[in-house]
Amino acid sequence: MGKLLSWVVIGFALYVAFKVVIALQRKSKPGGARASDPEGAGRRAQEKPDPALPLRLVSCARCGLQLPADEALERGGQPYCGQDHARLGPRAKDAS
Repeated sequence: MGKLLSWVVIGFALYVAFKVVIALQRKSKPGGARASDPEGAGRRAQEKPDPALPLRLVSCARCGLQLPADEALERGGQPYCGQDHARLGPRAKDAS
């Protein structure tokens, strides 16, 4: 039983050492590019918006749902939350 435990400890130590070496290699590469992505084309840092910039929200002309302007569909100069609401058009004004 003692030999089995020692093999488990040695295996775990090798696993941890391997993970540390991989992490250090990734840090040393510019931009954190992976070996399968040598050009760095799949970097997520470029895809994420800058959190310091405020997000511009617009309201759906049909239901009033607020959503980011870059995700809204625009038809006839009006923003919509989806294709169904864009097809239906703006909400009718209440005659109060």
